[in-house]
This record gives sequence, structure tokens and C-alpha cells, in this order.
Amino acid sequence: MENKQSHKLRKIFDSMIANLCFIGAVWIVFLMVIIFADVVGRGLFNTPIPGIPEIVKNSIVGLTFLQIAHVLRKGRHIRTTVIYDRVPQYWKKVLDTMASLAGMIVFIMIFFATLEPAYRAFVTWNFEGNYVRIPTFPTYALILLGSLLMTLQFALSMYDSLRRPRAKTDKGA
Repeated sequence: MENKQSHKLRKIFDSMIANLCFIGAVWIVFLMVIIFADVVGRGLFNTPIPGIPEIVKNSIVGLTFLQIAHVLRKGRHIRTTVIYDRVPQYWKKVLDTMASLAGMIVFIMIFFATLEPAYRAFVTWNFEGNYVRIPTFPTYALILLGSLLMTLQFALSMYDSLRRPRAKTDKGA
């Protein structure tokens, strides 16, 4: 049985990734507005808004890493279930555990691969773009944060999968 401390930490974590997902949704609305304004400016006045391509390019990456842990928590990732639906509960646990382990490994690798460029972008205060200069460190920071949260969410998913009771219809699988 879970103790109250771990239940409270789990609620805080779940709330944090839900709030980051909400921030990402608001950010998407903001992007829709500025992209619309850019398109109108191009089409009607032959004057695009400077910096929109750079803002959108960095935002898409940041948005993905802000929202991805919440998507995993809710079980909304695309998943092929051709084999999964046909195996007994025991093997579903094995597959879920292996998928979570593989996900943890991938996001740990992304985290460590991003550390050096993030550090370099922070120290040199690197910018992207010509006309409007967008700092690159915030995007790297979101990749680091999102990778860390995904690793933790995969660990929680694996823990949940291993704790899930066996179905009564399973016959020694």
C-alpha cells in the first residue's frame, strides 16, 4: 500500500505536468494568433512580421517537451496494439515494463545529449535568427525539463504496470 507521502508527491508531480501542458496550450493559442497576423500581414500588406519563423521554430520544440509527459500520463501516445491486445495480462505487464524502460533510456539519452549544447547556449547566450534574435537557451532548458519529466513519468508508468494486479481470467500465463 502506498504511503501518504508518496501519494502526495505523485499528486504534486501530476499537477505540475498538467500545469505545464496547460501553459503549452496557451502558448499554442499565442502562436496561432501571431501566425495568423503574419499571414494577414504578408497577404494584405506584403509585410510579414519579423521573427515569426524563428519564434515558431523554437516554440514547436519547447511546446513538445512541455506537453509530452502529460500525454504519456494520460496514455494518449500513439500505440500499436496488434500483439498487445492478444496476449495475457502477464505479458501485457512485460510489454508495458519494456516499453517504459525503453522510453526511460531514450529520454535519459536526450537529456544527456542536450546538457552540453544547453550549457554552451547559456554561457555564450547564443541567439538564433538574423533580423530578430531569439535566445536558444530557453528551448534547450525546456528539452532538459521535458526529458527529465518524461523519464520520471516512464518510471511511474513502469511502477504502476508492475503493481497492477493480474486479471482473474489469466490462467497461469
